[in-house]
Amino acid sequence: MKVNINIYIISIILCTNISYAASLRVSPAMINCQNIQYGITYDIYKETGVRFTIYNDDLEDKTWQLAIYPPSERGQSTKDYMDILSDTWCRLDKTTVTVKPNSFEHVYLYIQFPEQLPDTTQYHKWMAVIGINGHTNENISLAADLFVFIETKYKEK
Repeated sequence: MKVNINIYIISIILCTNISYAASLRVSPAMINCQNIQYGITYDIYKETGVRFTIYNDDLEDKTWQLAIYPPSERGQSTKDYMDILSDTWCRLDKTTVTVKPNSFEHVYLYIQFPEQLPDTTQYHKWMAVIGINGHTNENISLAADLFVFIETKYKEK
């Protein structure tokens, strides 16, 4: 019986040294924008009411870096969508977000395609990835990729 009690006490001591949980929660994970016209700036929140929300379910502040990437730079691709040619076609209202414990922060997306694009005689489908990266402590890094699918309006020659 004495051996079982010692194992129980050692188990309790080991369990109390477990590090805190780390999480990254964001929504939505994907947005599909259709009928985007060339040369017009779209504020996606004003147009649709959709914005990205980053949540912090942990007990301390979390800071995240955000950037726009062509999907191929993040190891993503789709057969029907082309990589955006410039990260200026999609932009966010901030590139760093600090979220307080048990809270959330909103991030707003803007889309603007230039007036002239190579081969703009047809309807195009483009894709961008919003990369969210951060460290929760020196041992853990978290990241998430959000997908932005953009379908431009048909443009005549």
